[in-house]
Amino acid sequence: MKRLPVIFKRQLSNYLSNPATYFGIVIFLIVNTALGFHIGNFLEKPPANLHAFFQFHPWLYLFFIPFISTLGGREN
Repeated sequence: MKRLPVIFKRQLSNYLSNPATYFGIVIFLIVNTALGFHIGNFLEKPPANLHAFFQFHPWLYLFFIPFISTLGGREN
């Protein structure tokens, strides 16, 4: 258990040193915004209703989690 922080720090630094990681984050945020605000009409719904924003998240996760998980397996 003493080595766990060392391993976690090494894996996280390897993951964050890959430029594709930041590309994936930016694409996720752009697609999430486009689906939530433009297609889901988030701003036209009642203020307490977040369903329009979160209804597309399962589809986003379906495509972006495999992309993110393949980035974690690469070594520098």
